[in-house]
Amino acid sequence: MGRRVVSAKTCFVLSVLLGASLYSTFRISPLMRNTIPSHIPIMCDPTVDREHLILRDRNRNGALMSTNNHANASTIITEEENDVTLSIGELPGYTGWARPEHTLVAHYHIQSTSASPVVVRKTWYTDVQCSHTECSNGGAQFFIRAYGPAVITGTVTDRKDGSYRIEVKPHDPGTYYLEVVLTSSVSRPWFDYPLNNNETDPLYEGHLLPGFPLRMVVQRRAEDDSMNASKKTWCAFEQLVEENSTSGLNKGRWLLADTVRSRSHTPVTPEGSISLRGYQFGVNSLGVSMQYVPADCNLLSFAQFGASHIADKCIADMGTIGNHSVHIIFVGDSVMKLQYESFEMLRAPAKTRTIRTSFITMKGGIVLNLNILKDTLRSIHTMNPNEQRMILFNSGLHDSDRMCCSDFRFTRFKYNLTTDDYVCLDLYREKMMDLVDFMSTYPADLKVFRSTTAGWQRYGNFGFSWDPTKPQRITQSPHMVEQMNNVMFDVIAKNNKNIDQSSDDQKIHIMDGYWISLPRPDNTEAGIQNRIGKHLVHPGPEVVWAMSRLWWMAVLRFLCSNMIDNLT
Repeated sequence: MGRRVVSAKTCFVLSVLLGASLYSTFRISPLMRNTIPSHIPIMCDPTVDREHLILRDRNRNGALMSTNNHANASTIITEEENDVTLSIGELPGYTGWARPEHTLVAHYHIQSTSASPVVVRKTWYTDVQCSHTECSNGGAQFFIRAYGPAVITGTVTDRKDGSYRIEVKPHDPGTYYLEVVLTSSVSRPWFDYPLNNNETDPLYEGHLLPGFPLRMVVQRRAEDDSMNASKKTWCAFEQLVEENSTSGLNKGRWLLADTVRSRSHTPVTPEGSISLRGYQFGVNSLGVSMQYVPADCNLLSFAQFGASHIADKCIADMGTIGNHSVHIIFVGDSVMKLQYESFEMLRAPAKTRTIRTSFITMKGGIVLNLNILKDTLRSIHTMNPNEQRMILFNSGLHDSDRMCCSDFRFTRFKYNLTTDDYVCLDLYREKMMDLVDFMSTYPADLKVFRSTTAGWQRYGNFGFSWDPTKPQRITQSPHMVEQMNNVMFDVIAKNNKNIDQSSDDQKIHIMDGYWISLPRPDNTEAGIQNRIGKHLVHPGPEVVWAMSRLWWMAVLRFLCSNMIDNLT
């Protein structure tokens, strides 16, 4: 599949014309948008179509892929070093946020590691132990990241005795550095929040445990190369949606596409130039570009959203069915708006006018917006009863903020919450059950909840100035987000179990936003004004583009799956 070649000079000029920031594209005039197709700057980005270039280069490079074609061989082959990988310390760690002095990090040690070698697609573990008496009942919180040829996250099992098992599952061979970061030494039960008026939430710490980063040499087996090369096809709809709250963990990884210090690197910007866009995409900051690559299937490339647009092919394939309007509705906060805008950028080159989109805001959370959302969706159906509707919805980050965090105690009157005499996770469940009940019977052909992204990551986040006097509450962390996602998986599972199985349009699916964003605190929104809030809750362009491509794939699979299967 060919890549559209655009000169560095052309890329630079177009980036200036269309705005340096990914998020500024939709503020240009309609005339400018029609004159210069808005998808062209995408072709200038260093991440574009790298999945194909990576696979091509790795297939040709003997150091990166074995020439052993015996699929039944069980030999484990040690991977040779290559320069398209991340070295120790190459991703940011502690970047200057205010953190409490009191921490139990010094009392941790590595207890044991898996006796077996680290092998691709096999779970590997290390056990850590805290010797302090305050650790005896468990309850600590951690951030897990391993980086090398790819960046992945992992899971933590709390044994409730001061010991924890850390598990990771690398998909690619090479040398990795595993980080285990203590984010909270002792936490409260999640159903304690919001705390009473005289209490404040525990603070985020962010200390690397002793003995980490831990070096892991991940090996591969020759048969894996043969199987992966022959069986990887276009992602099916079932591969894009989640079965449970952890199924998204190992569905893909952030494969290193390029580093400016690699011998194979080709500059994509004019010599001596620095730009916000270059900073956002890594070439003027970390010097690193990554691409989200599913483990067992292929996503459509950016090239398929160009002049010969995949949406045009899809509508043509639908025939008379395609004469009906397809309305794709995005419901959510500012993170969902970023996903909506990048989806629109990919749609812009299409000639078809059959597909239209809308964005409905959930700013302020579910308590504030539930009834407004229902009325808006009812109006959409009344105005266009015959259109084919597809809904991607989310509410989570604002709910955690407003309902759970002690910092918002004095603003809760806006939500008719005059006291802290409630459980925020229970209230979230109640409101989301109401929303799911409504969505289940709402006339739409496809309904998908996108799990809440891993907001408020501090460790690894960079590109702005921290307030040296402002700590972070544990209720504003990926840990609380994970709890809210667990609630939603349970609510939707119960809804799907209770509906009439013959009415598939009542089923609500779930797509991942959490596991795809959790390993990437290094890729959050960067802007000229350097607003801390947006850095903490908005994913960066690489993460946003990945989520948009996954949703595009789901939409096209739902509309014209056979056409996708026949693509070459």
